[in-house]
Amino acid sequence: MGSHIPRCFVDPARWRNAEAELSAEEAHHLANVLRAVIGDSVIIFDGRGREALGELTALRDGSAIVTVLELTTSDEAYLPELTLIQAIPKHKSMDLIVQKATELGVAHIIPVVTRHTVVRFDEAKRKARRSRWEQIAVNASKQCGSSRVPAIGAIVDYDEALSIAASRDLFLFGTLQPGAQSFGAALRQAKLDRPASVGFLIGPEGDLSDRELSAATEVGGKGVSLGRLVLRVETAAIYVISILNYELQDSPLP
Repeated sequence: MGSHIPRCFVDPARWRNAEAELSAEEAHHLANVLRAVIGDSVIIFDGRGREALGELTALRDGSAIVTVLELTTSDEAYLPELTLIQAIPKHKSMDLIVQKATELGVAHIIPVVTRHTVVRFDEAKRKARRSRWEQIAVNASKQCGSSRVPAIGAIVDYDEALSIAASRDLFLFGTLQPGAQSFGAALRQAKLDRPASVGFLIGPEGDLSDRELSAATEVGGKGVSLGRLVLRVETAAIYVISILNYELQDSPLP
């Protein structure tokens, strides 16, 4: 399947065996931006690993129908289930983090408000931001060719984020505290243990508070140093996920 064939996201609920219905937004993009017409080939994916080559068989206001011709198997490299637990940074840095985390194979992104988080949201803004990040993740998956879209969690407080992190086989968090274990040492142990799920917490611009650091340790988290330089939040997130992707991929569980 060549790169010229358009890729469209299909909500799993709209994919019924041999036929899939695109959302109004996806249908609009396909018809008005990509100028697709009836009979054109389309690649569809449901964000959960299912992907297919199909044919555009109906196009009307607000929807489009793609008939499945051939289910394809994803050849994405094995990765443990990666969860990025991200303190929400200022400005639009979270948009970049969501985009790049999607491209690098993260399964879950949990936006969290910590003590030193600068931005605050009311309920309406929380829903709007989550919706925005979900669309960014879909677009990133379409662009990079992944058949999976990370689940974007609701914005949570720190204690709830720790509860999520503690459910992972391995929970790491970045820290500027002196004497912390190096990220490299933690990864060497992870490659031996081969966890099925990994959570990594990236703190805010002002770092996690002492209480937050202690609380993360109390639930089984391991604080790691990312080196002598102080990285911006978005840089730290991309750095961490890139290394986890490189070091832990292609090492399936026995």
